[in-house]
Amino acid sequence: MMKSFWMRFCAMCFVFIFPINSVHAALWYEKFYPGLAPYSYDGWTIYNPSYYPTNSGLPYEVVDETTCNGSDFVYSSTPGSASSFGVSTTTELEALRKVHMIDITPCAASKLALSNATFQVFYIINGVNSGLSAMYTVSGSTFKVLPPYTFKNLSIPAGSIHSLEVGILKGNSQLVKLGNIHIRLFTSAP
Repeated sequence: MMKSFWMRFCAMCFVFIFPINSVHAALWYEKFYPGLAPYSYDGWTIYNPSYYPTNSGLPYEVVDETTCNGSDFVYSSTPGSASSFGVSTTTELEALRKVHMIDITPCAASKLALSNATFQVFYIINGVNSGLSAMYTVSGSTFKVLPPYTFKNLSIPAGSIHSLEVGILKGNSQLVKLGNIHIRLFTSAP
């Protein structure tokens, strides 16, 4: 009888202790938009009507909007072609400890209603490519914000990130248009 009382008491202690500790391990995140060169891959074509010709300019300039308007974009129908975009990070990132998760959220369209165009996303830190996301599929010419893909179980020291890029890799031969792309870093607090 005495044993079960102490076992119950200790179990209750853990119930109270763990939530308090989890407050100190709360995750922060920073949300970034492409906004820098250089970039490691340049395989997609630019469509930018504010330039002449419309395929001139820099790739990140057409995917850096905070909202996806579809007025300018990069596009490809070549399987295996990749483009990446330098991301402007902030000095706050250097004060954080470790990056535990990275979310990438693309906004994309295709050409035809039933085209089922495919692509994958990835990130590059200090020149090293991540693995690829699951395959995204888009149909129709209306730009849509797609669900984020989360790269989990990471342990990247935030202060060691000197360059960050977000990238896209073409899947099948159906046309994909990328209107914008956002990346979020989930990090532990200092």
